[in-house]
Amino acid sequence: MPSWLAIIFARLALGERLRKATSADYRVAYGHFFFLPVFMLLGSALGRGFLDIAGAIAIWVVLASAGVIYLFGLILLWARFVPWPVSLTLGIIAWTAFAFVSWQL
Repeated sequence: MPSWLAIIFARLALGERLRKATSADYRVAYGHFFFLPVFMLLGSALGRGFLDIAGAIAIWVVLASAGVIYLFGLILLWARFVPWPVSLTLGIIAWTAFAFVSWQL
């Protein structure tokens, strides 16, 4: 069972009621929709040479740092100031670019 589904079942079992998504929920969700292909494009463009020469510790440090930058950039900066329609539009453009670049490789 996926962890997100187990969390939903646990919250429902404890008596928490489901609620409608708020504007903040949409901003975070569409922020992920935009940030994920951007980080994948950056990782594939910048990481090829690095992964050939780096050791396990260096790769772990870079991935952990990228994860922290991703989460804090999304929650503290992007989702706070950018409305969700902008993130949706940029996300569609970013996923299209990611699909095109992936198809070309």
